[in-house]
Amino acid sequence: MNQHPLVSIVIPAFNPRFFNQAFESALAQTWERIEIVICDDSAGDEIRQAVDAIVEPPHPVRYLRNPQRLGLQKNLLRCVEEARGELIKILCDDDRLFAPSIAMQAQVLVDHPEINLVCALRMMSDAGNFILPPRVENARLSPNDAMLKGDDMLAILESTPRNFLGNFSSTLMRRADVLELLPALTQEGAGFLALLDLALFVCLMRRGNLALINTVLSTERLYPERLSKQPEMQRAAKLEWDWLAQMLGANRRSSSQRILISSPRASSTQRSRFFCRPRRCGLRR
Repeated sequence: MNQHPLVSIVIPAFNPRFFNQAFESALAQTWERIEIVICDDSAGDEIRQAVDAIVEPPHPVRYLRNPQRLGLQKNLLRCVEEARGELIKILCDDDRLFAPSIAMQAQVLVDHPEINLVCALRMMSDAGNFILPPRVENARLSPNDAMLKGDDMLAILESTPRNFLGNFSSTLMRRADVLELLPALTQEGAGFLALLDLALFVCLMRRGNLALINTVLSTERLYPERLSKQPEMQRAAKLEWDWLAQMLGANRRSSSQRILISSPRASSTQRSRFFCRPRRCGLRR
């Protein structure tokens, strides 16, 4: 692997309310080889204006306006397809990164080819940037930086159905893995939505190991209007937790055999099956 790989920070933008803070945190990264890719799925011009206001950005910025609304899944997929980096950070448009985030996480992937998912601690804040008390979802899993076997983490997730790994903004991945897995996980009518980040993490941990950085490197914003708080996403989350439980159960039953699992989200006319095995994790019709 290149010792100084290009890292793509991709922002699937939709909500202009906090976009400036997310964008500025990407620009402030200390890793030298960075590109920032913004796919604008919003209805207005606020996001474009925020990008244009930065006359001489410290890192290359590519702004892409979607000709029509794509929605979360397709906009995220477009971001990943447009990225050129060997490594990828998906930054939610209402979160923030701390300046050394990319540098610390990228170095782990450079030094350890057996790792394909790097998680770091994150703080929770409200709409006014007030830091919220710690909770289970962002508790420290290790007193020090650590590398954990993917299968071990999957076993813990199966017995503890909560996302304690983080969200897209707090992780760094290899773009080739994401580009291979994401299309299957976002199939229209049968893909993940509310738990898309965790579903991707599960697939990655079937392929390799997980690194935990015991340093806070991002802030996740919690507020009533957040997308995950909307009724549609709440309903989707209930279904998708059942689906993830099936995936994790399949991992426990066999680590080498292809397992077929019917998707609880698909209708009788669009049944999808989920294949989970060590070198592949995806959906097909």
